[in-house]
Amino acid sequence: MASASITYSRTPAGATISNPVSFNINIGAFYPACDPNGGDRYWTMRVSATSSVFYYSNYIASTTLSNVFVFDSLPLGNYYTVQMGCSVNGITYKPGTIIEQGGIIFTIIEATPEVGSVFTLPPDFNSGSLDVASDLVNNSWELIALIIGIPLAFVVIKRIINIFEDLKEEENIIEAEKEGNEYITRKMKKDFESRKKSKK
Repeated sequence: MASASITYSRTPAGATISNPVSFNINIGAFYPACDPNGGDRYWTMRVSATSSVFYYSNYIASTTLSNVFVFDSLPLGNYYTVQMGCSVNGITYKPGTIIEQGGIIFTIIEATPEVGSVFTLPPDFNSGSLDVASDLVNNSWELIALIIGIPLAFVVIKRIINIFEDLKEEENIIEAEKEGNEYITRKMKKDFESRKKSKK
């Protein structure tokens, strides 16, 4: 029977939820929730599955009356009891007050990723890196496709190679200008512009 001194909440609430699941429990007083005269020195909680498998959390000393128990990876399936328990040695569980029950109280399902959660930049990410990537991949749709994982590597590689070829050609033109050969410079510039147009 539930003790009136115990307060309890579960996050996420509801019947169909996903991991992680946290249970906020305040037992109010160690006695009568547990029996110190019988040697109890710790308390904890467990959840039980419809397959009669129990999942336990860490033990809390009797001097601490409230705690948030977090289960990061309860297996997918149904759970029908949340129960507070006691312990003499912090190892062996003694069933205590049932604090949530009544048929299937919640079902764990696989979490659905939120929009934008597939590709997340860290807070200290250097935004200049994106500028470099934009220079290497001029068309925005190619950059977006690259980020979300569509295999466009061959397109990106070809474009990068073209960029380096253009840079090398521009260096050659500059060298020709320094040497004062106007005819060769004009011809190189003309050929360079023709090749750029043919690549588009």
